[in-house]
Amino acid sequence: MRTLLSSALVLLLACSSSMQSGPDVAGISLTVAPAPATAGDSVTLTLDNGTDGQVGYNLCASSLERQSASGWEVVPSDVACTMELRTLEAGSEVEYRTLLPAGLAEGQYRYRTNVEITSTSAYRSVTSNAFRVNTGSD
Repeated sequence: MRTLLSSALVLLLACSSSMQSGPDVAGISLTVAPAPATAGDSVTLTLDNGTDGQVGYNLCASSLERQSASGWEVVPSDVACTMELRTLEAGSEVEYRTLLPAGLAEGQYRYRTNVEITSTSAYRSVTSNAFRVNTGSD
């Protein structure tokens, strides 16, 4: 039972979008398309593992951030995700489609996700390219 609880805690921490665990990882990239995007429309997150080892990930738990005068701020979300850690093999990529919130203000945004470097069990944040969000009311 203790092992099960420990494993659940590790998975919860690994997938938490607010985890501060280090800089972006060389060889691992996260991109968002299309750019620019429109509030309320879907975007595709692509996680590319250009390293020579496996990484653990859960793109559903990625957080959206908006650029402000004081830096990048997390956009609150009520999205519910299963707290599972998937594996991405070396040299592979995976796509995840998600909806941008309909009420987003125009501005610069990016996504942040956490990955586990399985060879070292280290967790790191990876940030996407910045992209513009328009309201679509032009």
